[in-house]
Amino acid sequence: MLNDDFERAQVLSGTRGEVGLYNRGATKQPTEPAHAGRLGGASVWFQWTAPLDGAVLFDTEGSDIDTVIAVYAGTSLASLGPAIRSNDDINFEQDIFTSRVSFTAQAGKTYRIAVDGFGDTATPVETGFILLTWQPPTTPLGIPPANDPFAGAAPLTGPEGQLTSDNLRASSEAGEPEHAGNLGGRSVWFRWSAPSDGLLTVDTLGSNFDSTLAIYSGAELGRLTLLGENDDVDRTTRQSRVTVPVTAGEIYPIAADGFVTESGVHREGEIQLGWKFELGGGNDSFANAQRLVGRTGRVAGESRQATKEPGEPRHAGGNGGASVWFRWVAESAGEVTFDTLGSSFDTVLGVYLGSNVSQLTELASGDDISAARSVFTSRAVVNAKAGQELFIAVDGYRGDGAGALPVETGSIVLNWRQAASAALLLSNPKLELTGFSVSVSGNPGETVTLQFATVLGDWADLSSTELDGAGVGLLDDAAADSRELGFYRVIRR
Repeated sequence: MLNDDFERAQVLSGTRGEVGLYNRGATKQPTEPAHAGRLGGASVWFQWTAPLDGAVLFDTEGSDIDTVIAVYAGTSLASLGPAIRSNDDINFEQDIFTSRVSFTAQAGKTYRIAVDGFGDTATPVETGFILLTWQPPTTPLGIPPANDPFAGAAPLTGPEGQLTSDNLRASSEAGEPEHAGNLGGRSVWFRWSAPSDGLLTVDTLGSNFDSTLAIYSGAELGRLTLLGENDDVDRTTRQSRVTVPVTAGEIYPIAADGFVTESGVHREGEIQLGWKFELGGGNDSFANAQRLVGRTGRVAGESRQATKEPGEPRHAGGNGGASVWFRWVAESAGEVTFDTLGSSFDTVLGVYLGSNVSQLTELASGDDISAARSVFTSRAVVNAKAGQELFIAVDGYRGDGAGALPVETGSIVLNWRQAASAALLLSNPKLELTGFSVSVSGNPGETVTLQFATVLGDWADLSSTELDGAGVGLLDDAAADSRELGFYRVIRR
């Protein structure tokens, strides 16, 4: 790991930004201090030279692990001295176990920032994904962006492009929706006109803050129809990407906002907005399945012109006849729920594995969520494996027999959400002449690995297994009797 040591600290620049990385495999140097008074053991280092005089905030909100952070002014480990600021938990009582510090920086002075996983004599150091963000605690007074209000939406021209903007001093308007389900409050608006039918992809990749993004149809702020929204592209990319089908001649409002963290910090900064239009028949066919991004999200679509392909399965056992397709890749193992709540008609839903529409394996399907309560939209729940690509079909209900009505079609809303990963539970550890073994419980289908270290932080893989359908597995070390005194741990892969 390049920035494991103080001497190889990763360089940060500018008044605001963010960087994400893993501290798996990181160590602690022999003379390194206990950051925020915690033992730690898997620290990574950064260095930042203040471009201006003034207050700055560093935090790890958005990280997957319990962190500690400390800021120093020394130029070597031997000359660090006490931390200028350090912190373990932002708010222990509210279960916010990430970290935050703020201090007054001097222009031209270089500061060293250490981020470690929580760990003490009774708890092994935590390792995983770390997100480090730096920004001024408050935004200087000034004029809001011209495209802060919906009425001032900046036009995007052409089938493809990239522009630089910002959401500094932006705000939300009365009646404005929450984009991607987050409170936001720093939104700016854009608009794009479709030259023909096809697919539009918009992203904020390259922006220097955690964003949310949404695409709508409609000409009035209070009467918008959501077409698609996204918070994070994936588990480690806090920028956003949305793809939606578009219709020739329609104008589509696009909102880019800053994410509000668990502790209430508003993310804002420079926006890199990219857009790309592609011709095509939309996602009527399996081969053109619309890509879904993120652990949680929602897209909107249309099935009035959709058809059914030769060899296509009967979704939820129904006749159907007007299906549209989506595809989604699981970032990690765990239960994921798909539903069509918000759709305008009686739907059926199927979730599949496979690469050919006529040779699919059904994982789950659903017709009515609750016919007794007249909820005729659909829901399906599957246990996904990490990296697995799922194909989701949404079709309309169609009855059997000569007098049956035509297949139902209309406006589609597809929602998806993957439950947070279950905690790994270890039980029944045994150290015998035949070796060491331990039982593991977690998410069905996920891969777990047994590691060993004689010094905390210097972990080596021993064995791996895939947890069964009940989320249970066994890990062992047949060479345990030949090892030095040390430590075992179990991690996800």
